[in-house]
Amino acid sequence: MSVAGSIKEVVPGPQSGKGIENGNASWFLIPLTPKSIATFNNAKFIILLVNWIVFGCICSFFITKAINKAIISSITTAVQNLPQKGEIKSGALYWETNQVFVLSGAKSFSISVNATDEEDIADSSDIQIIIGKNHFRFRSIFGWLEIKYPLWFRLPLSYKEVFPVWDAYMPAIKASVFISSMVVLLIVWTIVSLIYSLFAKFLIRLFNRISKPGGAFKISGASLIPAALVMSIAILGYSLRYLDLLSLLIVFVCHFIISLCYLFLSIFHLEKIPMEDKNPFSSSKTKQDVKKDNPFAG
Repeated sequence: MSVAGSIKEVVPGPQSGKGIENGNASWFLIPLTPKSIATFNNAKFIILLVNWIVFGCICSFFITKAINKAIISSITTAVQNLPQKGEIKSGALYWETNQVFVLSGAKSFSISVNATDEEDIADSSDIQIIIGKNHFRFRSIFGWLEIKYPLWFRLPLSYKEVFPVWDAYMPAIKASVFISSMVVLLIVWTIVSLIYSLFAKFLIRLFNRISKPGGAFKISGASLIPAALVMSIAILGYSLRYLDLLSLLIVFVCHFIISLCYLFLSIFHLEKIPMEDKNPFSSSKTKQDVKKDNPFAG
């Protein structure tokens, strides 16, 4: 084979445009650019799953750190501030003193006790749990919810009962948060990828690009990873108070736009469908057909 012939096999023709070569993709890709996301068109489904697991672990690590900082540490502080005697039993709160007491007053997540008939303490926390005389009260910027204590329900609220149990199960709770975050991410990514793949198929047909079987789903799944990293870092930033809750909600909306932009741009890195080169002046008849039609042809 000549050198020129080998070059023609490697370099796409003028009509194919900028395309991703058909080849074996590596087991771990880094889908952080539109071009790298387009390579998932030729990859196997198992490669997408491997990337989901790797980057899902990274996102789950950030989420677990954020939950530990914003919620678990606040609950730990509340447990450490519990009195020697206290419990919820027979549908009522039994507390040492008849007063309002803040167990944990963190900005993201706070817990307080209101053993009086007075109004709750005004709190600027994003999420507030109030243990009242007969109800749990949950408050946030989205509204409030009140749940009455069932008569059969018992919850110890004394330091000597709660702290040993909380301290013993703390590692298991953190591990459960990490695993749960990982499972939820994989489920959500699968559902969103199925929805995005409809948009990807439309773009592939619109711009005359070559798509392998399942390519639209794989490209859609890969486009979610950069946006998920941005969202995970934003959640960690919220727990560290670099972002407030409103800013976090804005990032949540924008991270869907980011993934759609990655999906849209990655389509242009797929190989174009080659156009048929037809000459309108060339005759479609062969020489034998011409001879048959011409009675004077020898």
